[in-house]
Amino acid sequence: MTNSENLGQQSGIASAYQRVRSNLTLRRETDVMGLTAAVTLLAALTAGSDLTPHTKTSVLLVIWGATFGLAIVHWFALIVAMRLVSDPSVQFSPLELLISQTLMASFVAIVASAFTLVLPMNYDRLGARITAALFIGVLVAVETERTDMSPIRRFLLSVCLAVAGITVAFIKLLVK
Repeated sequence: MTNSENLGQQSGIASAYQRVRSNLTLRRETDVMGLTAAVTLLAALTAGSDLTPHTKTSVLLVIWGATFGLAIVHWFALIVAMRLVSDPSVQFSPLELLISQTLMASFVAIVASAFTLVLPMNYDRLGARITAALFIGVLVAVETERTDMSPIRRFLLSVCLAVAGITVAFIKLLVK
């Protein structure tokens, strides 16, 4: 790949990112996917026992199925719904929606996968659940940055949501 092709690809990625950030409807859809993927991952890893023998591969399959798989299913359902109920105010293409949602879900999956791979077997599922909970808090912190909420209120909302998710993650560990 030449430098000019690489620059073109980088500017294409940067352009797509800017498009998602500037189109509020597309941004909201992307955020909904991130929140939904994180909550679904938290729920999926709550099913079953952390102490039952399992492989890292089985945990990774749950992570990617619950996040990336959900993004594909959600995108399909949304595209069908958009065809059934036309909304002339929609200013993004199905491809832009697919890319933004799968990238968001993939980000959740990549971070959860990284923790799963580095943590010991007895804590890999817990680590992925905590990662999902923290993702929710971070996404809320990032998105409330542009609101008229006070900084302390934004902080408290982000922390409360992350703590709620982490509580679910730990309660699962304690309840056998």
